[in-house]
Amino acid sequence: MQPYRRNCKKEKLVFAKRMRKNPTAAELAFWMAYKRYPNRDRVIIRRQSILLGFIVDFWVPSRRLVIELDGSIHDRQREYDQQRTQILESRISGLKVIRFPNGAVLDNPAEVMRVVQRRLLQLPVYASWSAKSPVEGDGESPVTPDAQDRQRIAQRQPIR
Repeated sequence: MQPYRRNCKKEKLVFAKRMRKNPTAAELAFWMAYKRYPNRDRVIIRRQSILLGFIVDFWVPSRRLVIELDGSIHDRQREYDQQRTQILESRISGLKVIRFPNGAVLDNPAEVMRVVQRRLLQLPVYASWSAKSPVEGDGESPVTPDAQDRQRIAQRQPIR
């Protein structure tokens, strides 16, 4: 069993599988954009993966990046989301979490993919998910969308 799934209850595995089979509209839009987007680095994105007991929307093991799509429920659970992000980033070396509102993904999935691709290029490549140090780079690159990225996504402008 993969280390990040260790001690995971079977119910959670079943629930994650059900979520993969019944994605939200934003998750489906993101997934379809990922499938259409040129993937020169052959980056593999996993859907509804379990990390440290949490189900994350999308997981890029080779770059230790979690991509979360936040719907309306996340407006009511901001503190929980912050704690969850803090736990993930503190317990898995080099892991970063990037968040997008559902509206941005539904309105402009290609633009969101460009932001994700740009962030992936900034992150080190890990030999395996459990490697302690990156293959290249220092692992300290920022990955959350900056204010300009958010503004461009909202205004449907290209990312430079």
